[in-house]
Amino acid sequence: MINYWEGKRILVTGGTGFIGNKLVNELRNRGAKTAYITRPHPLRTQRAQSLSLNEGIEMILIDLINPNPINLKEIMRERGISHVFHLAGQPLLGEAMNDPFSTMKLNILGTTGVLEACRLLEHDKKGTIEGIVVGSSINAYNGSKELPYLESSPLIVDHQFPYETSILGMDSAAVTYGRTFKLPIWIARLSNI
Repeated sequence: MINYWEGKRILVTGGTGFIGNKLVNELRNRGAKTAYITRPHPLRTQRAQSLSLNEGIEMILIDLINPNPINLKEIMRERGISHVFHLAGQPLLGEAMNDPFSTMKLNILGTTGVLEACRLLEHDKKGTIEGIVVGSSINAYNGSKELPYLESSPLIVDHQFPYETSILGMDSAAVTYGRTFKLPIWIARLSNI
C-alpha cells in the first residue's frame, strides 16, 4: 500500500486545536514533515511545546488575526510546503457574540491571509501547492430546512449572528481563491466534533 503522506511537507494552521493536534500527530505517524501554526497564547504553550517535541513536527508562532501573507509565503517556501490544512479559527458561538470583531478578523482575514500566501507561493513557483483544505463549519448551512445537509445544500444567506457571518466569509474567500486563482482548495464543513 502506498503511503501518500510519506515525505510530504505539510502546514497545519490551528495545530494546537482539537482537530489540528490529532491531524499533526497522524501526519507525523504517516511520515510527513509537518509544521503547524499556533498563535502565541499562554493557554496553548504547554500543548504546543509537547507537540513540537515529536520528531518531524515544527511549531511556528504566528497570530493570524493580523496576517502577513508575504511572511507566511516565505515560511512556506523555506519549508517546501506542498499541502495546507487551514484549521485556525474562532469556533465558539458565545465568544463570537462577546467579541464579534476578533471573530471576524480571525475567521475571515486569517483565512484570506493563508490563501493569499498560497497564491503568492504559486505565483512564484508554479505547482508547489498540491492541496489546501479549509476547515469550515456546518453552520454555513444553518437555517436550511432539509436534513441531512449535503454539499449541494444551499448556504445561508439570511445570517443573523457574527459566527455564521464569519463562516460564510471563510467559505467565500476559499471559493474565490479556488475559482479565480485556480488553487486546489477543498472546504470541509465540519459538524460538532
